[in-house]
Amino acid sequence: MGGRATALVVCLVLLAGGCAEQAGADNDKPSRRDRAHGMPAVEASWVSCEQFIPAPDGMLFGGGAKAAVLPMLDESFPPVAAVICRSDSQPHPGGGWDLVAIEERADDITALVAALRLPDQNVHDCHGEFWAQYIPWLALVDAQGRWIRPGIPLAPCNAPRAEVKTAIEQLTTTRVSTRVLRRNDRDVAKAGGCHDSEEYDQVFGPDRMPVPATLPDAGIPMRVCRFLAEPTVEDGRTYYLRGLLQDGEQLTAAGWAAVRHEIDVAPPAAPCNQVSPRFAVLREKSWSRPVSVEADGCRRVLIEGSEFNLGDMRQGSGKLVSLLYHR
Repeated sequence: MGGRATALVVCLVLLAGGCAEQAGADNDKPSRRDRAHGMPAVEASWVSCEQFIPAPDGMLFGGGAKAAVLPMLDESFPPVAAVICRSDSQPHPGGGWDLVAIEERADDITALVAALRLPDQNVHDCHGEFWAQYIPWLALVDAQGRWIRPGIPLAPCNAPRAEVKTAIEQLTTTRVSTRVLRRNDRDVAKAGGCHDSEEYDQVFGPDRMPVPATLPDAGIPMRVCRFLAEPTVEDGRTYYLRGLLQDGEQLTAAGWAAVRHEIDVAPPAAPCNQVSPRFAVLREKSWSRPVSVEADGCRRVLIEGSEFNLGDMRQGSGKLVSLLYHR
C-alpha cells in the first residue's frame, strides 16, 4: 500500500516480544465460551504471509474469528512493528484485473498496541451474530523473531472494539511483497450486481421454515453469482457460515429459461445433512429476493419467500448444477 492500511485488512501480524498460538489458517467458529487466560504457545520465527496463512487460493477472509477467545495482549509483550497480509486487485497487463496477495509492514504501531490492550466491553452473542470479517488475524513477534497471537478486544455483539478497527485503518505501511494469485473475476461480477459474500448458514440452515414461493418469470433477465464458503471447525464439527464471491455472469434468456424449468419441476427437498461449500445465487437485481442452489452435497434449491427465514426448499439436480456451472 505504501500509505495507510484500509478496512480491507484481513490478516495482521504484530512484531513484538512473546510467544505464539498455533500458526496456520483460522478455522474456529466463535462460541460463547470464555476468553482463554494465560499465554499462547511460542512459534519459532515469522517468515511470510504466504507461509503462515495457507488460505484457499490466497483469499484471506474472516481469518480472525478465533481472536475473540485468544488471551489478550499485556505489558509483557512490547511491539516493534506490524505486518499486514491481505488480498486485493491490481490491473492485469492487457486489460482486466488480477487477484493478488499483499504483505505490508508498519513500524509505528503505538496506537494499535494501546487499542489491543483494552478490555472487552460486555460481550454477548446478539442472536449468534459474529462480525469475523472485521477481525484481523494477528500475531506478535519479538526481536528474536518469535511470535504469538493475541486476542482482539471485543465490543458488544462480538464486533472488534472501534479503537482497534481505527488503529488498523490508520497504520502507515510499506509494501513487502505482492504475489499474483489469478485473474480476478470478482470485480466483473460485482460490477454486474453480485454481492461480495452471501450467508450460507442462514440460507440452508435448519431454521428455515418451508413455505410456498414463486420463481421470477422466464422473461426476466437474471444474473447468477457463484460463491465458495470457507470451513469453520469447532469440537470436531465443520460449519460453513459465509460464502465469498468467486465469479458471476448474466444469464441469457434461453439459459434462464432452462434453469427455471429445472427448478420449477423439482420436487421438495429430501432430508439431508450434507453441506456444499460451492453454491450459486440467482437474482434479477442486487436487492431482489434470491434463488440459491447448492452445487454439491444435498443440492438443495431455496426460493426465497417474502419474509426472512421463509422459503420453498426443493431438490436440485445434476442438470441444474451443470447449467449454472457450465460443466
